[in-house]
Amino acid sequence: HLNQSNDSCDRRSHLERLLQLQKKKAALSLRGPQLDFFAHWRHVVIFEMACQESFAADPDLISRRLKGRISPQEAAQSLDFMMSAGILIKNGQGRLAPVATQIASPEDTSDLQMRKLHHSLLELGMEALQTDDSASEWRGLTVGLMRDQVPLLKTKLREFQKELNA
Repeated sequence: HLNQSNDSCDRRSHLERLLQLQKKKAALSLRGPQLDFFAHWRHVVIFEMACQESFAADPDLISRRLKGRISPQEAAQSLDFMMSAGILIKNGQGRLAPVATQIASPEDTSDLQMRKLHHSLLELGMEALQTDDSASEWRGLTVGLMRDQVPLLKTKLREFQKELNA
């Protein structure tokens, strides 16, 4: 309770928590050239990496963390793109950080662009299915829907997405 504490350390702790919550809710809605963010899965993945406190903007390290799925040059290109597009900035400590912890795709984003992104993410998922990773948890669910139930499902999925991003 920020305004009720007499202890400066306690107040600072509450303030930091409030700032974290405020940042978490902030989403960047991309426009214009920023929409190229959706052109390559590596932008999305590196952005999510940049949201972590331990992130280091080292293209060689990023390439290794992604198990060589991208080259250090591709990692550098993604970092350069996101910096020039204003998606990543240098923070007060001189480290690269996202301007917001979430990226929102505007309603008018090209279906083709989003389909290409999802296709590339599905390809990565297919590769992941081929690896033996005992840390993964695999589940499945098949649901039959009538045509008139699809709009309700879409609404529920959007609500679930907003809940995850909250």
